[in-house]
Amino acid sequence: MIYALEGKLFNKTSTEVVVNCSGIHYLAGISLNTFEKLPDIGKPVFVYTYHQTREDGTYLFGFSEVNELELFKLLISISGIGPKSALAILSSVTPDDFHDILLSKDLHRLTKFPGIGKKTAERILFELGDKSLAIIAKFSKSDKKHGLSSNVDDAIAALTSLGYNHAVAEKSVKAVMRDGDSQNLTVEDIIKLALKFQMR
Repeated sequence: MIYALEGKLFNKTSTEVVVNCSGIHYLAGISLNTFEKLPDIGKPVFVYTYHQTREDGTYLFGFSEVNELELFKLLISISGIGPKSALAILSSVTPDDFHDILLSKDLHRLTKFPGIGKKTAERILFELGDKSLAIIAKFSKSDKKHGLSSNVDDAIAALTSLGYNHAVAEKSVKAVMRDGDSQNLTVEDIIKLALKFQMR
């Protein structure tokens, strides 16, 4: 399994990247999001990869960030969405915005992505909603504050990444944590309850 490519950027297009790793040139499919973050040709580059082996060959897909890789893996786990369709979606939206779509259950916006009909969009919402929360929680950057647990910090950071004002996010999370069973809540649980608090 190839976890990542690190070397010099040999070539890039809007859909592919070629990385020279000690004389071996690896070709990987990419999204526009990753393409826009690639350095100039000849410069050092590092991309995370998804290594797929099928009967008709071996394929690599490259990602500039871990959260995009994780979202790619979630998308291709959905029946009817292959790697090319997943990259097309990732070329149309950032991972943070896509997670926001899942959390808001925006079926209409999902159907606007290439190759996504209503039935596939419904499967995405049904199968990826909670998993998306886990990805957000895992890769959010915490804004540490004295006296708050790591889970609270991560939940506030995740809500902030979704567009909520930091003060509003902190108020919602603290309201959730005042409950007697709050010590047993995971980050994903806190985010869900905080979002429900916002909708009151």
